[in-house]
Amino acid sequence: MNTFARLLTRTLVFAFIFSLFAVPTFCFADDGDDTDFDNDGKDDIAVWRPSLATFFILGSETGQQLSYQWGLFGDIPVSGQYSSNLRPDLAVYRPSNGVWYFREWDSDLEFSETDSVQWGGFPGDQPVPCNYNGSSRQDIGIYRSGIWYEKFSPSFSEEAIVAWGSASDQPVPRDVDGDDKCDHVVYRNGLWAVLLSSRDNAESAQVQWGSAGDVPLAADFDGDNIHDFAVYREGTPSLWLIRESKSQGLTSRAISWGTVGDIPVVSDLDGDDEADIIVFRPSEGTWYALLSRDNYLAAQVQSWGLAGDVPVVRRGASIP
Repeated sequence: MNTFARLLTRTLVFAFIFSLFAVPTFCFADDGDDTDFDNDGKDDIAVWRPSLATFFILGSETGQQLSYQWGLFGDIPVSGQYSSNLRPDLAVYRPSNGVWYFREWDSDLEFSETDSVQWGGFPGDQPVPCNYNGSSRQDIGIYRSGIWYEKFSPSFSEEAIVAWGSASDQPVPRDVDGDDKCDHVVYRNGLWAVLLSSRDNAESAQVQWGSAGDVPLAADFDGDNIHDFAVYREGTPSLWLIRESKSQGLTSRAISWGTVGDIPVVSDLDGDDEADIIVFRPSEGTWYALLSRDNYLAAQVQSWGLAGDVPVVRRGASIP
């Protein structure tokens, strides 16, 4: 038996979990990974251009266009709110040396302060930043063959190691039990397995949602402060399948959006505390969004980026 099987000590019915332990607080589930750089309550559209190692940000409040060089070619953008500031920091993870590089806001609201933390660097390490300790800030994390290695922000002096999953699983850390802490979640060919932070990582749950080949995404689509299980099924058109937590999984949504080659991302562009359905088309540098405030019926298209840019928002698991 592998580590995953040995640790799956107790499987719970998710309806029971949600009814007893998930208390909605009516705010967007906070994993510390927002991209609201201009602090107007809406996530901003942003890309990282590997060829220039530069962040390009389109502010949602005034349409201000900003660019900041940070990182090197080969880095992975992992921006989020790591520091004590009220706005997200620019951040990259460098696989070649396992160092996380941060560019933080200063008192003049400029990205001038810098910091770095060595954490990772082994072949195959996957960066999995998330708010693991409930601080509302994003912690740094590495997923390595079923083991989670975490350092807690903003001091990065406290660490945790959690065994959950296997080498072939896709890590999708999100708050799926509503306790304002990221749970250790892995996706395996349609099976979601969760180590519950609300039970001190001593109990677990499983949900079947999706199929082999789907891209797992978890976000709060229904506004109950709990991340819903969702998958993106690439095709022409592509299909989003969302399992709603507010009904304990008794209701779901299937929405066609995207096409082959698109990158599925989730973000709150309209500021209504519910995730929007978005694809970034790297071939043309265009964002195609269905906004939750319009019940995912009206499209918003925004050209921001160039071919090969990486969207600086929550991407599907396995998408660098």
